[in-house]
Amino acid sequence: MGAKDIWKRGTIFDKCSNVFLQLSEFLGSGRLSIKYLHLTPSLEDMLGRLQLDPEVAFHLLRPLLRVAIKQKEDESVPMLEGVTPSDLLKAFDPFSSSMQQRVQQLLPAQTWANCSPQLYLAFW
Repeated sequence: MGAKDIWKRGTIFDKCSNVFLQLSEFLGSGRLSIKYLHLTPSLEDMLGRLQLDPEVAFHLLRPLLRVAIKQKEDESVPMLEGVTPSDLLKAFDPFSSSMQQRVQQLLPAQTWANCSPQLYLAFW
């Protein structure tokens, strides 16, 4: 593979990354609706069936994680259009023990040598 091929692949990768970031920012901007919640695959599907890298999966989940945290702080205000505080959003609460267990099971064991599931989820 020559230098020109590497440069082309790098350029394509950069363009794909930029489009992904723009799309995810667009989808997560403004007031989220129930459609975003239903369109977003589960964390298990993203990491397993779709074989996405954890950083890509969590980037896509970030708007839902943010809404779940806000919803937990003030359950009287609906943060997601068309959704009242429910188990749908509680599944995305990064501080819940169920989310921490899911993450611990889905990621390789070496991930946890230097970091706890709580810290990992707090980062995202």
